[in-house]
Formats: sequence, C-alpha cells, structure tokens
Amino acid sequence: MSTSTPLSNSDTPAAPSFEPLGAGNKLPGDSGVFVILNPVAGSMKTDLLRTALNETFASRGIVPTIHLTRPEDNLRQLVTQALEQGHDLIVAAGGDGTIAAVADALVNRRAASGVTPTLGIIATGTANVLARELGLPLDPLAAARLLAHPKGRRALDVMRVQDRHFVVQIGLGLDALMIRDTPRTHKRRWGRLAYLLVGLSHLIGFRVHRFQLWIDDQPRYTKRGLQLVVANSGTLGQEGFHWGPNISPDDGVLNVCLVGARTWRHLLDVAWAFFRGRAHHHRRIHHFEARRRITLDSRPRLPVQADGEVIGTTPLTIELVPRALAVLC
Repeated sequence: MSTSTPLSNSDTPAAPSFEPLGAGNKLPGDSGVFVILNPVAGSMKTDLLRTALNETFASRGIVPTIHLTRPEDNLRQLVTQALEQGHDLIVAAGGDGTIAAVADALVNRRAASGVTPTLGIIATGTANVLARELGLPLDPLAAARLLAHPKGRRALDVMRVQDRHFVVQIGLGLDALMIRDTPRTHKRRWGRLAYLLVGLSHLIGFRVHRFQLWIDDQPRYTKRGLQLVVANSGTLGQEGFHWGPNISPDDGVLNVCLVGARTWRHLLDVAWAFFRGRAHHHRRIHHFEARRRITLDSRPRLPVQADGEVIGTTPLTIELVPRALAVLC
C-alpha cells in the first residue's frame, strides 16, 4: 500500500531547495558565527576542533564564538540569544543528537520570527546520518573549512512532534531499543559496533509488534512487523545502506518504511536485501508516503527515537513542516 495525496498550494515550497552562494554575495557568518560544540561526542579533541574553526574563519576576518555544551544547557534559549546578538550562522558540532537539538532551536526561532536562520554542521558523532545524507564531510576539519567557504545553502523539511522538530528519522521498534540501551561509553569506544551488539541482543527471541498508521486523510492501516521508520532522510548511517533511493529531506514528502519480518527467516531475508542495496524492492518492507501528517500507534507500546534520541513512547503524531531549515553545504 502506498498513499499519495496532492500538495495544496500552501504545502508547496515556493523556493528552490538549493541556493548557490557565489563570490561577492554576503555569506552566512559575515555578521557572526556561533558554534555549539558537544565536547563528549565522538573522539575528536575539542582543542583541535576549536583551533581549526578559528583558523578557517580567520580567512574571512571572523572570530567564531564557541560554546561547549553542558547538561543543563537550554539550547533554544542559547540559540535565541546568539541570533539576537547578531550571529547569522549557528554551527552544531557534535553527534546526531546535538545537531537535531540545534536544528530544533533554529526552526522554533523561525516560527517565532518568520526568519529562517542558517545551520552549519560539523559531524563528530557515531552515525552522523544527516551529514551523510547531505554529502557533507565526515572529517571535522574538512567540515570546518566548508563552513568558512560554503558552496550553497539547502532548505530542508522537518518533522514536528508536539513542539519539537526533527530532521532525519523517527523510529519505533528495534532502532529505538538500540539507542535507549547503548551506553555512551560504549559508543565512544566502539562506535557503530556498540549499536550493533545491542541490536543483536534484542533480536534474540525478538517480538513482533502490531503497528497502526493514520496517514494524511487515508483510512487506518494495520500491519505486524519488527520495525517502523518515518524517514525524512533515506540514509541509515552506514555507507551503502538506505531505506530507499528516492527519499530526500527536501521533497515535501515523509516516507514511512515498515519492516514486516515476523520470523527469523524473514529477518535474514530482509537483512540480505539491505546488504545488496535492494531493500526498497523487498516484499516484506512496506512503503507509504505522507505529505501532511502521520499518527502512529503500536501494541505493545514501544519506545520512540527521533534523530538518535528516545523521546517517549507510542502513540504519537508527526507533522511535516516544508523547507523550514536552511543548512550550509
């Protein structure tokens, strides 16, 4: 089953997704660069990254303001203060969770002011899904150089859950359990392998879930399976692994992927399809499209992860907000 409803005029983004930033034009950051750096994400040394940022922006006569995150930080408040002080480029340096939190703060500011601020990304985390999706450098030093001398700016859709906004994927099932149960110390030591080990432990004696979906104005759809993902990005965080070839964060569509594996045989068959890059054609992976909103529920109730953070449990409603986030690339 695939749902497809036409976009109304209000839903259709008016501007192109990619805006070139040519020579002679004012660049994001000319009025000030504010960097939100998570010092515990990944293995990159904070002092090395701080030096790289200062050196790369010095070529434009800019001294970036660098804030090291603390557990008690209110990032929405921090971003609002930085923008009010005149900074026109906000850089998130960290893992997917840090990037998502800064993106949420920028979209929230856009909703309040009507102005779309610009986000710069330096991916230093474990999966770095958004950076992979956008083709950004995974080397933090190269990413810093790109931010100082960007080629353009891309307008991305976001997903709204209550008053929070997410960019990459929202998942129910195995991925949320992996994120919930993988200790930070293991992620820093073993990287993506830490998630894999936790995932394998959950697959021993895995349970099939009953998912219910309400997509746009379509009737309820019910299906049993192992995993459900609402994908604004098709990348899975590992090169060559995708939910589908036509999933893009700027196409005005949310893609729902439901893995209908119910036995070990089904599961191995699906895994082999992912390894071959053929998951989008597999008969046990069901695809749907939404252009406005999705409501999800499950039996039993399941944890929900959004952009690498467990945000609660089912049920939940996800709304599409088109072209709400501008990202340097």
